[in-house]
Amino acid sequence: MQVRLAEYPQLRLLAWNRRDDDAIGEDEALALYERNWCHVDRERLTET
Repeated sequence: MQVRLAEYPQLRLLAWNRRDDDAIGEDEALALYERNWCHVDRERLTET
């Protein structure tokens, strides 16, 4: 499954070096969150 960065604002911020309309794999998305969790604004996370 592919994760569209535009649908996840906090992930989009972590993937700042990619285009807004890019999609990444689930494993890559999880790895980005895990490596950069200290930069995530947890109050702005949304459930989907």
